[in-house]
Amino acid sequence: TMWRAKPWEVAQRLYEQTGVRVMAARDGMKFDLSQLA
Repeated sequence: TMWRAKPWEVAQRLYEQTGVRVMAARDGMKFDLSQLA
């Protein structure tokens, strides 16, 4: 499952490999997309 893959670690690896900011989300998580720019 994705949870066993530790999504926060996957997000960090993707960022390190691509330079693109990646966020690992959880159920019920909320954030303002306008604040991400």
